[in-house]
Amino acid sequence: MPKLLVTGFGPFSACSVNSSWLLAQSVRDRLAQTRPDLAVCAVEIPVEYSAVADKVPALWSTEQPDLVLHMGYYGNGRALRIERRARNAPYCKRDYCNKTCHEAMGQEICHKDAEPDAAYQCALDLDRAAEAVRREFPGGEVELVMSDDAGLYLCEFIYCVSLRRDAKRCVFVHVPDCVDNPAKQQLLTSGLCSLVSHLLRQFGL
Repeated sequence: MPKLLVTGFGPFSACSVNSSWLLAQSVRDRLAQTRPDLAVCAVEIPVEYSAVADKVPALWSTEQPDLVLHMGYYGNGRALRIERRARNAPYCKRDYCNKTCHEAMGQEICHKDAEPDAAYQCALDLDRAAEAVRREFPGGEVELVMSDDAGLYLCEFIYCVSLRRDAKRCVFVHVPDCVDNPAKQQLLTSGLCSLVSHLLRQFGL
């Protein structure tokens, strides 16, 4: 049975409930109903550099996912923002433990054996998948935008870790706030599930 790994981040200073984790759980629950042929594992990741560096490679090894969907919160809005790439450095913003990447791990770069200015590109056909999702929502109920700047914080850091592991099997999506808005949460869940399905089709799954 093919497997999807979905991650969302935990709370941080400006966000006591993280929409990315709400949506990770919602995607898991929706796909359990609509895709019984797909195993889905949802994991909450602390907003900490050291936690990402430890947990994400371990999840790749233990779960052996066919596709990884990482999600992170970007604030108010309505669009799902699909990130195309992640940079290796510099990660200078402080995490939930008030540590920079250097303070947490002894380095400001994600991968110490790569050039600081290296950038890792997602090898999935994200534009084709996004266009397929848009066709499913011709009224524009689900808005998707493409991005080449994931913010050089934990969202980009986790994506960099996974892209280095397997750029053909992971994607990062920034999600807007949907706390206390069940209708918006369900609509975003629909868009994310559609995106997952179209990406899995690129593997014939």
